[in-house]
Amino acid sequence: MASELGTLHVLLLVAGLGLAEVFTSYDHLARMIDSEATVSEHLTSYIQAEEQRLDKLKQAFDTMRSHMVAASKERDRHLNNPINLYFLIKRIAADWSTVKSLINATAAEDVIRKANASVLLPGDEDVEGASVALLRLQDTYQLNTTQIGSGLLKTVHKSPEFTAWDCYELGRSAYDKDDHYHSLLWMEEALRRWNKEEDKTIDRLLLLDHLRHSALQQGNPRHSLSLIHEMLAIDPSHGQALTAKVHVESVLAEEQAMNADSNAMPLGPMKNERPAGNDSSERDRYEALCRGEGVMLGFSE
Repeated sequence: MASELGTLHVLLLVAGLGLAEVFTSYDHLARMIDSEATVSEHLTSYIQAEEQRLDKLKQAFDTMRSHMVAASKERDRHLNNPINLYFLIKRIAADWSTVKSLINATAAEDVIRKANASVLLPGDEDVEGASVALLRLQDTYQLNTTQIGSGLLKTVHKSPEFTAWDCYELGRSAYDKDDHYHSLLWMEEALRRWNKEEDKTIDRLLLLDHLRHSALQQGNPRHSLSLIHEMLAIDPSHGQALTAKVHVESVLAEEQAMNADSNAMPLGPMKNERPAGNDSSERDRYEALCRGEGVMLGFSE
C-alpha cells in the first residue's frame, strides 16, 4: 500500500461515486471549510434579531397574561356585563394577535436561504456520498475496519476515533443499499466499540437488529440466530426478533437436512466475502493501481 493516501486519490474516489457535484473538486471542498466567516455573519445577525424578537414576545406575553389574570380575579364583573366582556375580548384578542405575529416573525427561512446562496454547505446527499467514498477508500487501500475506526490512516493529520454510533451510521449507509458486506464490517466494529464505551452512544438492540440481518445475508445463519437470542434476552417481546427467529430457524433446519453435522460445528468468526460483481477484475486492477502496485489497467476491445 502506498505510504500515504493521496489527496488526489481521495478526490477521485469521491468524484466518481455520485456525490453532489459541487463537492467533487478540491476548490469547492476548500471553500466549504473556509466558509466559517460568512456563516458566522449570517447566524450572528439572525441570533441578534431573534433575541430582540424574543424580548418583544416576552413583553407581549406578560401583558396578555396580566390582562387574563386581572379578568380572572374579577370574573363576575366581566361575565355579567356585556360591555365589560366586549372590551375584555377585544383586549385579549389584540394581545393574542401581537403574540402570534411575534411568534411568526422568525427569520429562520431567510437566513437559511441566504446561507445556502452564498456558502457551499453539505446536505444529506453529500453525507451519503461521503460515506460511500469512505467505504470505497477502505476497499481500494484494503484498510482494516478497526484501523479506520481508530483514526489510524497513514496521512499527515490524525483522524478522530469513531464511536459505536459513528460505526453504526456508516454501516447503516451500506445496509440501506443492501450492501451487507460493508454493513457487516461496520456493525461488528460498532458492537466492539459499544462493549468498550462507558457512555453508550447507541442502543444495543438497534445495533443487534441490523447486525443479525446482515449476518444472515452474508451466509451466517447460526451467528444471526445467536444475535437474535441476545436481542430476545434484552426484550422478550421484540417483534422483529421474534419474526426473524422463525425464519432463521427454518434456514438452519434446511441446512441440517442437507448436512446433519452443520449445527454441531463450533461457532467461529463470521464469514463475510466481498461480492464479486460484473466488473470485479477491472475493479481489482484499478484498486491495485491506486495502491501503487504498478498494475497496468487492461481494456477490452
